Amino acid sequence: MRRNQVRALQRKLYRAAKQSLGRRFGALYDKIYREDVLWEAWKRVRANAGGPGIDEEDFETIENEIGVEKFLRELRDELREQRYRPLPVRRRWIDKPGKPEKRPLGIPAIRDRVCERATKIVIEPLFEANFLPCSHGFRPKRGQHGAIREIRNELTFRGKRIVIDADIRNCYGSIVQKILMRLVARRISDPRVLKLIRGWLEAGIMDDGQYIESDGVGTPQGGVLSPLLSNIYLHSFDKMFHLSGIPGKLVRFADDFVILLHGNGKRVLEKVRQMLGRLGLELHPEKTQIVRAENGFDFLGVHFRLAPVRKKNAKLTHTCRSWPSDRSIKRLHGRVQEVIGRRYFLSLEDMIQRVNRTLRGWHNYHSPVATDRKRLRKLNEYVRQRFRIFLKRKYSDRSRGSSPTICWSGWDCSSSRDCGPSTTTVTDKPTVKVVGKPYRGKPDVRFDEGANGSAREAGHPLQVLKGHWRAKDLVERRGGRIHQTNPACTMALLSQNRSNSSTISRILRLRIGQRWPGDGMPKWEVIFARSLSSPDAGL
Repeated sequence: MRRNQVRALQRKLYRAAKQSLGRRFGALYDKIYREDVLWEAWKRVRANAGGPGIDEEDFETIENEIGVEKFLRELRDELREQRYRPLPVRRRWIDKPGKPEKRPLGIPAIRDRVCERATKIVIEPLFEANFLPCSHGFRPKRGQHGAIREIRNELTFRGKRIVIDADIRNCYGSIVQKILMRLVARRISDPRVLKLIRGWLEAGIMDDGQYIESDGVGTPQGGVLSPLLSNIYLHSFDKMFHLSGIPGKLVRFADDFVILLHGNGKRVLEKVRQMLGRLGLELHPEKTQIVRAENGFDFLGVHFRLAPVRKKNAKLTHTCRSWPSDRSIKRLHGRVQEVIGRRYFLSLEDMIQRVNRTLRGWHNYHSPVATDRKRLRKLNEYVRQRFRIFLKRKYSDRSRGSSPTICWSGWDCSSSRDCGPSTTTVTDKPTVKVVGKPYRGKPDVRFDEGANGSAREAGHPLQVLKGHWRAKDLVERRGGRIHQTNPACTMALLSQNRSNSSTISRILRLRIGQRWPGDGMPKWEVIFARSLSSPDAGL
């Protein structure tokens, strides 16, 4: 109910702002401390989680000791009586992926985050009515996928061949606060709201116990309101480019942007430098370049390249092809390695679920991008190797987990990517008997060694079965027994059908933890499957 009321308020403000693009709005302060607005702001801040500010007040303290209702009631009283004063931002330095330098991250107190979110809920519709379609970053119902589609359409159907790939140096830290407040005042005339925003800009920073006073430049990177303020600031650049008459297409995501042109790249780049100079900003010399679309460029983690169409008698001579960039794949490698880490106390099922969340998120981001089989095969091999290393160290195995690997079809897959004839087939394994029947409530079913073979003859203590036509399972031997692992451990990323055109797509989705369709019973394929003749085996 509260959420519907908040949306109704935002729609009303947006329609009023859209009808008159030059209107200044007053009497907005009372809407910020409305009960439904503060509750919606709390829910969004709580969903984003995050650490505490300089007051060391975290979410658990608010929920368990203070109480959410009391916390919001006190904040509402402070805002209504104009006693609210923001606290300095807690600064933390985080690593930039693949770079030695660090990036400053501002962490406001939770009470400041809630207040900033409530202010953003009220004022964002007013500025959204003015923002141009070329801006895609940190805006409702817009994102990276829209920017990617726009670039591909411009290169494929508009014949643009020259690309200016640019990045603004230290954008958040170079915003002039006086210019920013003048731009905000073009839409907001309520002095109480302007005072509130100015207070967050001038709150200062607490860095390692030392207070750093604001010098009138920059917005705290990491604040809830900072993305909206940066879009308000860079909207002036979007408008200057639009009014300049440059025959090109601007696609901007926060402080990164590309300009697609037919020619005259150097002249346009010089004009862009002058436009940004009027705002006190400058381009990063190392990240700004002029390239031809045929040579390719990276933007938003995607590599774009204009390539000729191979189909005969096609209407188009060239088309824009795109795939995940090398930097994006490298960052994913580091993330997978970080997730696995040295957490050998976790079970294989838990580790697979952790890696799945990372890989699925990466795949969903790159879902509108065409797949490159060669790159994704390497990515698949990297994930498999990390799991092998994890299992090797978890069970103190001397090898790298790459001992002779037996496919369900009886082929030895350890020496080559493709299956080949093996000297040891599945039927050569000892006869075994089933100790228990697998089902949903009891997935860990043990297979005892048969009378005509020992546990050592059953193969390597840690074997990863790798099949190409059905899902394989991970089999481990400990204490003289062969254990069939939980069906949730079925790692289909290593066993996709290579004849299917959607192989690589399904590899990235990692159907780990999913059951096979049918009668509800998982279809297992273990190293002893060919030797089992009992109808109660559950296979």
